[in-house]
Amino acid sequence: MEMQAEQDKNAAGYSKANAVSRSVSKSSHLYKNKSWDLVDAEEMDEVVISDLTDDALPAELKGKSTEEIKGYIDIKRKEREDIQNEIQELNAKRKVYISKQKTEGNNGLENAMTNAIKAQAQKKNYTWK
Repeated sequence: MEMQAEQDKNAAGYSKANAVSRSVSKSSHLYKNKSWDLVDAEEMDEVVISDLTDDALPAELKGKSTEEIKGYIDIKRKEREDIQNEIQELNAKRKVYISKQKTEGNNGLENAMTNAIKAQAQKKNYTWK
């Protein structure tokens, strides 16, 4: 978990686009952390809740029954899904915005570079999609 937090910080330090890309990637269904995340581990049948000892649980779950822990995990899973869905929706809007900005010609240097690449590609009979 500490390594994840460090890499999140590093991504944010490189650029906002890098941090956004990392957040979007982490919001996908492919991103799982069963080795240290109880929600992921339980979902992937990597852990049996009734086998967990109090010292393996975070403070808010110590002394809780198996059913209380399962209920807590279900709540956290739903919260996570809601956040992941929101990130995906915002990213879709972001892509539309970026695409619109490119077509409006407001991004001079990038558009100039893209146009130059397209022109060179056309000379070599490459197609651009």
